[in-house]
Amino acid sequence: MLHRLLLWLSLTGLALAQPDSTGLFYALRSELSEDAILVANNGIRVPFGRSVFIDPINDLVIQTQPGDRCSITVLDNDPLSQRPGHLSPKKFPCDFGPNDVTYSHFGSRSPAKDRVRLHLRYDAQTETVIIPFMMEVEVVFTQLELLTKNMPLSVANLKGISNPIDKKILEFTYDRDSYKCEVTSLSSGSALPRYGRLVDGGKLSSMMDCDEFTQADIRYEHTFDRKSPNRDYVPMVVELHDKEGNLVKQEYFHLMIRIKGGEENTAPKPSFVSMMMMEVSQFVMTALTPDMLAAEDAESDPDELIFNITSPLSYEEGYIVSTDDRNLPITSFYQRDLRDLKIAYKPPSLDSDTERIFQLEFQVVDTDGAVSDPFAFMIVVKPMNSLAPVVTRNTGQLLYEGQSRPLFTAHNLEISDEDNLDAVTITVVDGLRHGDLMVLGSHRKLFTPGDLMTGVVVYQHDGSDTYSDNIVFKMSDGKNEVEFLFPITIVPTDDEPPIINANTGLVLFKNQMMPISPLMLSAADIDSEDSTIKFTIVPPFSTIGTVLLRQSDAPEDPSSWKFNAEDEVYEKEVTEWLQKDITDGKLFYKHTGPHNTDTIMDQFVFTVQDDNDPPNESGESVFVIRVLPIDDVPPELFPGTTLQMTVQEHKLTHFSKEVLRYTDLDSEDRDLKYTVIQPPIDTDENNPVLFGSLVLTDRPDTEVTEFTQAQINHHKISYGPPDVELGITAHVVQFRYTVEDTAGNSAEGAFTIYLQPVNNKPPQITNTGFTVFERGMHILSVAELDATDLRHREQTDYLYSNPAPKTWPGSGCIH
Repeated sequence: MLHRLLLWLSLTGLALAQPDSTGLFYALRSELSEDAILVANNGIRVPFGRSVFIDPINDLVIQTQPGDRCSITVLDNDPLSQRPGHLSPKKFPCDFGPNDVTYSHFGSRSPAKDRVRLHLRYDAQTETVIIPFMMEVEVVFTQLELLTKNMPLSVANLKGISNPIDKKILEFTYDRDSYKCEVTSLSSGSALPRYGRLVDGGKLSSMMDCDEFTQADIRYEHTFDRKSPNRDYVPMVVELHDKEGNLVKQEYFHLMIRIKGGEENTAPKPSFVSMMMMEVSQFVMTALTPDMLAAEDAESDPDELIFNITSPLSYEEGYIVSTDDRNLPITSFYQRDLRDLKIAYKPPSLDSDTERIFQLEFQVVDTDGAVSDPFAFMIVVKPMNSLAPVVTRNTGQLLYEGQSRPLFTAHNLEISDEDNLDAVTITVVDGLRHGDLMVLGSHRKLFTPGDLMTGVVVYQHDGSDTYSDNIVFKMSDGKNEVEFLFPITIVPTDDEPPIINANTGLVLFKNQMMPISPLMLSAADIDSEDSTIKFTIVPPFSTIGTVLLRQSDAPEDPSSWKFNAEDEVYEKEVTEWLQKDITDGKLFYKHTGPHNTDTIMDQFVFTVQDDNDPPNESGESVFVIRVLPIDDVPPELFPGTTLQMTVQEHKLTHFSKEVLRYTDLDSEDRDLKYTVIQPPIDTDENNPVLFGSLVLTDRPDTEVTEFTQAQINHHKISYGPPDVELGITAHVVQFRYTVEDTAGNSAEGAFTIYLQPVNNKPPQITNTGFTVFERGMHILSVAELDATDLRHREQTDYLYSNPAPKTWPGSGCIH
């Protein structure tokens, strides 16, 4: 029970998401996926009366990452789970081996299937995930090999004694020369037999030789006071060992008892003396009580009847829980749990201005497995009355056996009222099965919120061997009344160390310092003063963060303290501190590590101890710190990027990431944004003019001044040279820009373009011809014959040639 309590304490900080079709809830997760952890849950097939190992490769496949912790716990809070068999051990690691986990079938003919409730706890560096799940078990009815005869015993009369268990009843077949056979009853650890007992003269206190067992005159005696069903069963196990004592074979079986004076078992039925409905106030956890829900059965102990929810509520309708673990919805419970006020309904967290009616469907199962017809149970959720008293906090009470504690300790119970809190009274209307309520030292069942806040309302446990007590309170302001359930968990008396009652961890940004509040880290000890609980960090210590004590007052011993002039406080690094330091707001964590681009995890392992002599020290716990990145680093030039390119005259040329690429530690490179702050200009200091522009590759007529790295990567941005002839001279063009990440951090840069001339046009010829008189002379000028080339403006001498000269008789010559 103490283990379950500590587990409950560790889970109280975990949020829950929507339930699946079985009514189970899954822990909210930000990064870890259920499918990535619980890879396969194929169920198992177990031979009748025998055991089977759970195969970690084919049956239940769990994926874990190095450094993470993962374990699976078998849940025992479902009465309909593990009825025909048993999964062991109760807790095992997720990386269990092929022979580590066993399901044993105990030899019952019904039911033929089982559903084992488990939950998986996965502790990663960044978060903790709880995954409740069911493992399906199918019983394969094959003949036993060691037990070859199993006939019923017979009881002739009620309160009578049966014939002996001899070889006419049980027969075991094996090689008696090579093996040893032993058998025993499992009655001591089982609810069977229900209506009688074995009369064995003390012979069955341990395993017996199989042959001796059938000769020991062991009989069944019917002891039931009322008329019982006509059948009962005795659970047994037989084992075969070799000469060295090694277990070779094990078979479970049920020995049937026929009670001739008994009657055929009848199915249970709901008791319509109960209302089959409940009314609850919005947001108020409310106990299901026997006057709301009850069942009856002619043959069974009423406390042992099981209510099974056959149609669970949806997430929007709330859920049914046990006060033993209020974080896990349940699908079945014993009728005795109703009497002990251990079953409660938690309304949905969704607000509503109108009355809502939800319907559950139940069936009742008796101790022999007979099932009633389904029946409906109505839940009426009333909207919150803004003027009615409100329970603003209800975490329940935790105390040790025989101890007492105020109900307001650590703000377990808080009441408010909008208009007349002074008129509110709280009255006990049910519960207190194992303790009393004391107000100012007197037994009282009525108190006020003022009594509660001043700590004079005390629950006193009666010291009985119980693990829980629950109280139903009614609040009234004279006009409005609200009932609610207050759960009390009783811890068995023991010399225990302090209990960690808050360990939520811490979330902060890079290089940030943040106080560690009592809501994040706290411990409690019922036998000691909480303020004196000492926390101690276990080496090795963190390399990226430090724990500090900070205070404004000068310390008594200033030698180990430093004065922080900027904040005007004294501070020192610590590995030990008291609970009082946390409650006084003196404890801080400071991240000191390097720049982190993703969320990183830090942690310190610690123990707590009380002030006893010698102190009781706890086991190790882990306080987890999530350090969130801050994008405060500007983009940087990607290594190998040239920031230059050569462009041919008149040729539209795209930029590529080889010539223009930046990278950023905290942002996607593709999202980096460039802004042109100086358009392309000719760097000729004598003629610094605009020279071309940056344009869209697909639309060269569209000039751009902003673009992204993604556009560069996909060749969407180009340089468009000016529409002028360069002649024979290359030009150096440059534009300046800023590059900015998504957080607004920016860097500035310049890009250089070498613009090369291209000789791609023939010279322009002027040839007008001229007129000359016979035997005359004409001086040619450039107006009549000229050749120019824009690529060779500096060249003045041109070669003129006549590729096919034509001569005429008596022609002259040109001078």
